[in-house]
Amino acid sequence: MDFTEQSLRTTLEGKSVGAPLYFFPVTESTNFQAAKMADEGAPEGTVVIADCQTGGRGRMKREWFSPPGMNLYASLILRPGFPAALASPLTIMAGVAVAGALDHYCPGRVQLKWPNDALVGSKKISGILTEIKTFGRQVEFVVLGIGVNINMRKGDFGFPLEQTATSLREETGSHISRLEVAGRIFAEIGRYYQLLSQEGMAAIREKWLAYSGLAGKYVEITFGGEISGGTVTGIDETGALIIRPKSGGERRIIAGDVAVIER
Repeated sequence: MDFTEQSLRTTLEGKSVGAPLYFFPVTESTNFQAAKMADEGAPEGTVVIADCQTGGRGRMKREWFSPPGMNLYASLILRPGFPAALASPLTIMAGVAVAGALDHYCPGRVQLKWPNDALVGSKKISGILTEIKTFGRQVEFVVLGIGVNINMRKGDFGFPLEQTATSLREETGSHISRLEVAGRIFAEIGRYYQLLSQEGMAAIREKWLAYSGLAGKYVEITFGGEISGGTVTGIDETGALIIRPKSGGERRIIAGDVAVIER
Protein backbone atom coordinates (compact mmCIF):
# COMPACT_ATOMS: atom_id res chain seq x y z
CA MET A 1 0.00 0.00 0.00
CA ASP A 2 1.34 3.44 -0.96
CA PHE A 3 2.35 5.92 1.73
CA THR A 4 -0.53 8.38 1.21
CA GLU A 5 -2.93 10.39 3.33
CA GLN A 6 -5.71 7.85 2.78
CA SER A 7 -3.56 4.81 3.56
CA LEU A 8 -2.25 6.53 6.71
CA ARG A 9 -5.78 7.37 7.84
CA THR A 10 -6.78 3.75 7.36
CA THR A 11 -3.71 2.56 9.30
CA LEU A 12 -4.29 4.94 12.23
CA GLU A 13 -8.07 4.54 12.30
CA GLY A 14 -9.37 3.66 15.76
CA LYS A 15 -6.20 4.65 17.59
CA SER A 16 -6.49 7.07 20.52
CA VAL A 17 -4.09 9.47 18.80
CA GLY A 18 -3.59 10.00 15.08
CA ALA A 19 -6.72 11.81 13.96
CA PRO A 20 -7.35 14.15 12.35
CA LEU A 21 -4.39 13.45 10.05
CA TYR A 22 -2.68 15.78 7.59
CA PHE A 23 -0.20 14.50 5.03
CA PHE A 24 2.34 16.58 3.11
CA PRO A 25 4.37 15.14 0.23
CA VAL A 26 6.92 17.86 1.05
CA THR A 27 7.06 20.33 3.92
CA GLU A 28 9.68 22.38 5.71
CA SER A 29 9.02 20.67 9.05
CA THR A 30 6.14 18.62 10.47
CA ASN A 31 6.72 20.30 13.84
CA PHE A 32 6.32 23.71 12.22
CA GLN A 33 3.08 22.65 10.55
CA ALA A 34 1.73 21.01 13.70
CA ALA A 35 2.54 24.03 15.89
CA LYS A 36 0.77 26.30 13.40
CA MET A 37 -2.29 24.04 13.44
CA ALA A 38 -2.24 23.85 17.24
CA ASP A 39 -2.17 27.66 17.44
CA GLU A 40 -5.26 27.65 15.21
CA GLY A 41 -7.09 25.27 17.54
CA ALA A 42 -6.33 21.78 16.17
CA PRO A 43 -7.51 19.18 18.71
CA GLU A 44 -5.45 16.76 20.75
CA GLY A 45 -4.50 13.72 18.72
CA THR A 46 -3.94 15.64 15.48
CA VAL A 47 -0.97 14.25 13.56
CA VAL A 48 1.06 15.71 10.72
CA ILE A 49 3.09 13.33 8.55
CA ALA A 50 5.37 14.17 5.63
CA ASP A 51 7.08 12.09 2.98
CA CYS A 52 9.94 14.61 2.89
CA GLN A 53 11.12 17.56 4.99
CA THR A 54 13.28 20.36 3.62
CA GLY A 55 14.07 21.75 7.08
CA GLY A 56 13.71 18.85 9.48
CA ARG A 57 14.99 19.67 12.97
CA GLY A 58 16.38 17.77 15.91
CA ARG A 59 17.41 18.90 19.38
CA MET A 60 19.67 21.93 19.83
CA LYS A 61 18.77 23.19 16.31
CA ARG A 62 20.45 20.24 14.62
CA GLU A 63 19.28 19.23 11.14
CA TRP A 64 17.28 16.03 10.75
CA PHE A 65 18.10 14.49 7.36
CA SER A 66 14.70 13.86 5.74
CA PRO A 67 14.85 12.38 2.22
CA PRO A 68 11.62 11.27 0.47
CA GLY A 69 10.27 7.75 0.15
CA MET A 70 12.25 6.18 2.99
CA ASN A 71 11.39 7.20 6.54
CA LEU A 72 8.75 8.41 8.97
CA TYR A 73 8.55 12.12 9.81
CA ALA A 74 5.59 12.84 12.07
CA SER A 75 4.40 15.37 14.64
CA LEU A 76 1.61 14.83 17.15
CA ILE A 77 -0.40 17.51 18.96
CA LEU A 78 -1.20 16.86 22.62
CA ARG A 79 -3.16 19.03 25.04
CA PRO A 80 -2.49 17.30 28.35
CA GLY A 81 -3.70 19.98 30.74
CA PHE A 82 -0.55 19.55 32.82
CA PRO A 83 1.13 22.38 34.71
CA ALA A 84 4.08 23.51 32.59
CA ALA A 85 6.53 22.15 35.16
CA LEU A 86 5.18 18.62 34.64
CA ALA A 87 5.28 18.53 30.82
CA SER A 88 8.86 17.27 30.44
CA PRO A 89 7.95 13.59 31.07
CA LEU A 90 6.14 13.58 27.71
CA THR A 91 9.53 13.26 26.00
CA ILE A 92 10.38 10.27 28.19
CA MET A 93 6.95 8.76 27.49
CA ALA A 94 7.39 9.18 23.74
CA GLY A 95 10.84 7.59 23.88
CA VAL A 96 9.46 4.51 25.64
CA ALA A 97 6.64 4.26 23.08
CA VAL A 98 9.01 4.53 20.11
CA ALA A 99 11.40 1.99 21.63
CA GLY A 100 8.53 -0.41 22.22
CA ALA A 101 7.43 -0.13 18.59
CA LEU A 102 10.95 -0.56 17.18
CA ASP A 103 11.66 -3.50 19.49
CA HIS A 104 9.25 -5.50 17.32
CA TYR A 105 11.78 -5.31 14.48
CA CYS A 106 15.00 -5.42 16.50
CA PRO A 107 14.05 -7.40 19.62
CA GLY A 108 16.33 -6.82 22.58
CA ARG A 109 18.56 -4.42 20.65
CA VAL A 110 16.82 -1.04 20.99
CA GLN A 111 18.22 1.35 23.58
CA LEU A 112 17.16 4.82 24.70
CA LYS A 113 19.73 7.56 25.05
CA TRP A 114 18.63 10.29 27.46
CA PRO A 115 16.59 12.24 26.84
CA ASN A 116 15.14 11.46 23.45
CA ASP A 117 17.12 9.26 21.05
CA ALA A 118 16.56 5.62 20.18
CA LEU A 119 19.62 3.60 19.20
CA VAL A 120 20.30 0.17 17.80
CA GLY A 121 23.75 -0.82 18.92
CA SER A 122 25.58 2.48 19.14
CA LYS A 123 23.82 4.09 16.15
CA LYS A 124 20.86 6.44 16.17
CA ILE A 125 17.68 5.17 14.53
CA SER A 126 15.11 7.65 15.88
CA GLY A 127 14.88 11.06 17.51
CA ILE A 128 12.16 12.99 19.29
CA LEU A 129 11.77 16.78 19.38
CA THR A 130 9.30 18.07 21.97
CA GLU A 131 8.08 21.66 21.70
CA ILE A 132 5.77 23.13 24.33
CA LYS A 133 3.60 26.26 24.33
CA THR A 134 2.42 27.46 27.71
CA PHE A 135 -0.22 29.89 28.91
CA GLY A 136 0.77 31.13 32.33
CA ARG A 137 1.70 28.05 34.31
CA GLN A 138 -0.37 25.67 32.22
CA VAL A 139 0.51 23.81 29.03
CA GLU A 140 -1.50 25.08 26.08
CA PHE A 141 -0.23 22.37 23.74
CA VAL A 142 2.70 20.06 23.12
CA VAL A 143 4.07 19.04 19.72
CA LEU A 144 5.89 15.71 19.71
CA GLY A 145 8.05 15.44 16.62
CA ILE A 146 9.23 11.92 15.76
CA GLY A 147 11.71 10.89 13.10
CA VAL A 148 12.45 7.22 12.39
CA ASN A 149 14.98 5.95 9.85
CA ILE A 150 13.19 3.06 8.18
CA ASN A 151 14.41 2.13 4.69
CA MET A 152 17.62 4.10 4.25
CA ARG A 153 20.74 2.17 3.30
CA LYS A 154 24.13 3.03 4.73
CA GLY A 155 25.16 4.88 1.57
CA ASP A 156 22.02 7.04 1.68
CA PHE A 157 23.16 8.78 4.87
CA GLY A 158 26.36 10.15 3.44
CA PHE A 159 29.39 11.16 5.50
CA PRO A 160 29.54 11.59 8.46
CA LEU A 161 25.99 10.39 9.29
CA GLU A 162 26.73 6.89 8.00
CA GLN A 163 29.07 6.47 10.96
CA THR A 164 26.49 7.41 13.60
CA ALA A 165 23.06 6.59 12.13
CA THR A 166 21.25 3.43 11.13
CA SER A 167 17.83 2.30 9.90
CA LEU A 168 15.44 -0.61 10.30
CA ARG A 169 16.44 -1.81 6.85
CA GLU A 170 20.13 -1.82 7.74
CA GLU A 171 19.44 -3.64 11.01
CA THR A 172 17.00 -6.24 9.66
CA GLY A 173 18.18 -6.67 6.09
CA SER A 174 14.58 -6.23 4.89
CA HIS A 175 12.39 -3.51 3.41
CA ILE A 176 9.96 -2.37 6.13
CA SER A 177 6.48 -0.91 5.62
CA ARG A 178 6.38 2.72 6.72
CA LEU A 179 2.65 2.38 7.27
CA GLU A 180 3.19 -0.50 9.64
CA VAL A 181 5.83 1.39 11.62
CA ALA A 182 3.55 4.43 11.89
CA GLY A 183 0.70 2.25 13.13
CA ARG A 184 2.85 0.60 15.78
CA ILE A 185 4.34 3.89 17.01
CA PHE A 186 1.02 5.68 17.39
CA ALA A 187 -0.58 2.68 19.06
CA GLU A 188 2.26 2.69 21.62
CA ILE A 189 2.11 6.46 22.12
CA GLY A 190 -1.64 6.29 22.75
CA ARG A 191 -1.14 3.51 25.30
CA TYR A 192 1.70 5.16 27.21
CA TYR A 193 0.14 8.63 27.07
CA GLN A 194 -2.95 7.25 28.76
CA LEU A 195 -0.78 5.50 31.33
CA LEU A 196 1.18 8.70 32.04
CA SER A 197 -2.01 10.74 32.35
CA GLN A 198 -3.62 8.28 34.75
CA GLU A 199 -0.70 7.01 36.84
CA GLY A 200 2.07 9.56 36.44
CA MET A 201 5.77 9.21 35.75
CA ALA A 202 6.24 6.21 38.04
CA ALA A 203 4.43 4.05 35.51
CA ILE A 204 6.91 5.05 32.78
CA ARG A 205 10.18 5.36 34.68
CA GLU A 206 11.09 1.69 35.01
CA LYS A 207 10.34 1.03 31.34
CA TRP A 208 12.62 3.90 30.34
CA LEU A 209 15.41 2.74 32.63
CA ALA A 210 15.17 -0.80 31.23
CA TYR A 211 15.52 0.47 27.66
CA SER A 212 18.26 2.95 28.56
CA GLY A 213 20.62 0.58 30.33
CA LEU A 214 22.13 3.67 32.03
CA ALA A 215 21.42 2.81 35.65
CA GLY A 216 24.69 2.30 37.51
CA LYS A 217 26.87 3.50 34.61
CA TYR A 218 29.28 6.40 34.74
CA VAL A 219 28.38 9.12 32.22
CA GLU A 220 29.58 12.51 31.12
CA ILE A 221 27.02 15.14 30.09
CA THR A 222 28.08 18.00 27.84
CA PHE A 223 25.99 21.17 27.78
CA GLY A 224 26.94 24.74 27.01
CA GLY A 225 30.63 23.90 26.87
CA GLU A 226 30.58 22.38 30.36
CA ILE A 227 30.99 18.70 31.21
CA SER A 228 29.37 17.04 34.22
CA GLY A 229 30.19 13.49 35.27
CA GLY A 230 28.68 10.94 37.59
CA THR A 231 27.04 7.57 38.04
CA VAL A 232 23.43 7.37 36.88
CA THR A 233 21.00 6.57 39.68
CA GLY A 234 17.77 7.10 37.71
CA ILE A 235 15.40 9.77 36.42
CA ASP A 236 13.03 11.85 38.52
CA GLU A 237 9.34 12.74 38.15
CA THR A 238 10.15 15.45 35.61
CA GLY A 239 12.35 13.22 33.44
CA ALA A 240 15.59 14.83 34.63
CA LEU A 241 18.59 12.51 34.75
CA ILE A 242 19.93 11.93 38.27
CA ILE A 243 23.66 11.33 38.66
CA ARG A 244 25.95 10.86 41.64
CA PRO A 245 29.21 12.79 41.09
CA LYS A 246 32.49 11.47 42.49
CA SER A 247 32.30 14.16 45.15
CA GLY A 248 29.07 12.64 46.47
CA GLY A 249 25.48 13.76 46.70
CA GLU A 250 23.14 13.81 43.72
CA ARG A 251 22.72 16.16 40.80
CA ARG A 252 19.77 16.74 38.45
CA ILE A 253 20.60 17.07 34.76
CA ILE A 254 17.88 18.69 32.65
CA ALA A 255 19.68 19.06 29.31
CA GLY A 256 22.80 17.96 27.45
CA ASP A 257 24.43 15.17 25.45
CA VAL A 258 25.17 12.00 27.40
CA ALA A 259 28.14 9.71 26.79
CA VAL A 260 28.76 6.49 28.72
CA ILE A 261 32.36 6.34 29.95
CA GLU A 262 33.83 2.85 30.18
CA ARG A 263 35.86 2.54 33.37
